[in-house]
Amino acid sequence: MCAEFRDLLGWTQSDALPRLAAWNLQPEARPDEHTQRDTIYFRLESAGWRAADEKLCVRYTRVCSVKVDIATLMIYPTAGAHLLPIFGAEWVVVGSQCSRLVLDVEPAASHLPVADRLAGRFAELGKRWQGVFPTDPNMAGWFAEIAQPWALHSACGLDQLPLLRQAYSDYLEAYIAQVNAVLPCSPGGSDAPEVAAYKQHHAEHSPGQPLMARVFGPEWTATFLREAHFGVIQASGAGSSGGRSGGWTGSGGDSLGVSSSPAASAY
Repeated sequence: MCAEFRDLLGWTQSDALPRLAAWNLQPEARPDEHTQRDTIYFRLESAGWRAADEKLCVRYTRVCSVKVDIATLMIYPTAGAHLLPIFGAEWVVVGSQCSRLVLDVEPAASHLPVADRLAGRFAELGKRWQGVFPTDPNMAGWFAEIAQPWALHSACGLDQLPLLRQAYSDYLEAYIAQVNAVLPCSPGGSDAPEVAAYKQHHAEHSPGQPLMARVFGPEWTATFLREAHFGVIQASGAGSSGGRSGGWTGSGGDSLGVSSSPAASAY
């Protein structure tokens, strides 16, 4: 196992969970092999939480090595996809570059009424932050299919990670406000068909799958994406930590002045 892992992106989880605490997060039960998996050069850690009486599901995955740091946080609605949007964030740091940053708030399907309520707040954020992080003209097809007008899909140097952290904070705060406005009216329970279809599509077309398959094996990777990262909401785990998410075991903490980590993509 590597003696040290890069740690530039730990704020992806630590900035989010305190803000989501009002939703009464309950760690999902999941197999140990899906909470942490190590190879000689890479480590994967992941966790999931049931939220707001099963109206929402939060998923977090981190892949790290000496030169790579990847973090992904997703928030899905369950039965209330007509009222609640999806939040998605992913950063891929390799060497001295954040080679991919993706940040969006989107409906599970374009025909859902929630789509009409997003533009008022997020158009303003998109205008501000797309000026800082210009949209990649070679946007991947998987993302172009679902990206909203305010989505960030770009790259940046490590010196811009503090700005990326602020953009993440702004989008997350706006998402929380949007959700809280309709959460009392939203049903909980099993995934709506649109959410199930969204997850299945992403599990099958995840751009992170090739790298993860090389590092962790194709069969394990397919199972992890299908059941853990994009799977249905899981029962709470009594006494479970929901993944070893209490603190990343890398060497850099949340420091933005030193090294960085992963390169793959699960979003």
